[in-house]
Amino acid sequence: MVNIYIYANGKKCKLPVNPAQIECAREGDNQSVNIVGYGERTIIQRPKLRTIPLDGEFPRYEQDSYNAKNSYFHMPKWYISFFEGWQSSLQAGRLICAEYSIDMTVTLEAFSYVREGGTEDVSYVMTLKEYVPMTVQQIAIKTSSSSGKKTATKTQTTARTNTSAKVAVGSNVVVSGTLYKTSRKNGAGKTLKNYKGKINLQAMGAKCPWHIVTPAGAYLGWVEDKAVKLA
Repeated sequence: MVNIYIYANGKKCKLPVNPAQIECAREGDNQSVNIVGYGERTIIQRPKLRTIPLDGEFPRYEQDSYNAKNSYFHMPKWYISFFEGWQSSLQAGRLICAEYSIDMTVTLEAFSYVREGGTEDVSYVMTLKEYVPMTVQQIAIKTSSSSGKKTATKTQTTARTNTSAKVAVGSNVVVSGTLYKTSRKNGAGKTLKNYKGKINLQAMGAKCPWHIVTPAGAYLGWVEDKAVKLA
């Protein structure tokens, strides 16, 4: 049996029901440049940090088939409090799944949940991201004996910013594509064309990362990245 543990804020959480899959996505960060007389060339950079999208449910009632039983099993509100508290703590946590050789420090990038109609179960979508702590290099300042001036050598790194508008949770978008029941691209439904809706959930790294709702907030389904554009 596969067991997934998350440690954060001094607490231990064992997911009661395993997600259908555990996907570790890692993108490159290479840059393409065009050099006059030579054409396109690639500047190889370190890859981006890994992301792990997870979606599943927090059931209201315990069953023998669940991973978390007895003292490990909690009410849905306990799990919601655990993950929202972790996200507010501004601290990294730890994801461990021995069966898949996963043991990594992570941050909680996104967490959303939906209370299922007609039941007391709660469905959730979260995105974990690999965390690597930053190291600060100290700079030595030397004073010249002849001039008395202080000199220092330092390296300044300017963060890259992108001022262009991007699709995000809360964006009003135009959707042209197929709706799916899950972010894993399962359960194809109807196809929309130039439909004006809104994004209420994001599953980073998933095949269908955006969840669409109507302007009134009614749920429609998950879509691929290429199916949405800003309205």
